[in-house]
Amino acid sequence: MAKISEIDKNFAVVSKIEKENISWLSSHSDCFTVKGVFFDGYCYRRMPGEIAEKVSSGVAYLNNHTSGGRILFETDSPYVALSTKGLTDNMPHMPFTGSKGFDLYLFENGEFVYYRTFTPTCEKTADFENIVEFGDSRKRKIMIHFPLYGGVSELNLGFDSDSSVEPFNPYKEGELFVYYGSSITQGGCASRPGNNFPAIVSRKTMSDFLCLGFSGNAHGEDEMIEYIANLPMSVFVMDYDHNDMGEPEKLAVRHPKLYNAVRAKHPDIPIIIMSAPWSKELEAMKKISRKVVFNTYENAKKNGDNVYFADGMNFFSGEYADCATVDGCHPNDYGFVRMAEAVLKVINENNLI
Repeated sequence: MAKISEIDKNFAVVSKIEKENISWLSSHSDCFTVKGVFFDGYCYRRMPGEIAEKVSSGVAYLNNHTSGGRILFETDSPYVALSTKGLTDNMPHMPFTGSKGFDLYLFENGEFVYYRTFTPTCEKTADFENIVEFGDSRKRKIMIHFPLYGGVSELNLGFDSDSSVEPFNPYKEGELFVYYGSSITQGGCASRPGNNFPAIVSRKTMSDFLCLGFSGNAHGEDEMIEYIANLPMSVFVMDYDHNDMGEPEKLAVRHPKLYNAVRAKHPDIPIIIMSAPWSKELEAMKKISRKVVFNTYENAKKNGDNVYFADGMNFFSGEYADCATVDGCHPNDYGFVRMAEAVLKVINENNLI
């Protein structure tokens, strides 16, 4: 039986790099700027492993997923090759390009523009090689998004050996958005890492960000609250209610506790509180959790806090509301664009940055 890649060459994936005159650089090289993740000697993580383990076994496992990770550099190489090793979770409702692929963006005229994806194979592993060709050797400023649901234990980038590679950092000093939430915050189920809503907001505001989305494991534990509250940040986005909406009593305690802890450490920063996106299947439950979340917002607003509310009931509204998810819950790319628009509306209308 023929394969689709044999019938349509546009679906063929390069799985082995065969380039003469190629030089490989480890992602740990000083030639690169890495954001949103750090390497601890074993793999890239989003928060210190010892703290994640204290939070829960689920958070400890998901901490190895690299949602929000980015590597930035400038090069005049006519191509960028990528070779990676790690772990991944293959899910039936999320493309491999999103869960374990890498997205390449070019920085042009003051903004990031999507160019290509380093596309993985269909194997049950995160190990793969791929290459993006540009066609000429002019200087380019590049950002590559790490996978949303895959772990990265090794990452090497390949360039023409006659080219230059230098670090690149477009973000303002001290400006950092911190997001906390569930699988939706982590990026399930975007088709590409750059299509998660925190990544979209980052590109539109040119702001650095840290994505603390933990699939099925955002429960506002005391250890997590303490860790988040002590992070340096310029904006905090609370997308926390999805995983506790089945236990509204617990959410009613932990949601304001998280807010108050962050506010105590950061008296002046904007805090954006989000409620879960509307869905027909979970409508009754989400109305209850929204009430809890909105109560945190109302109480903070009464205190004169610098706080804002993004109503999830309005994210997926209008004629194409039923096109926004892959399963009635997790957003697809269209759903994430709608979520990003909601956050950007709050930011722009209130001049938050």
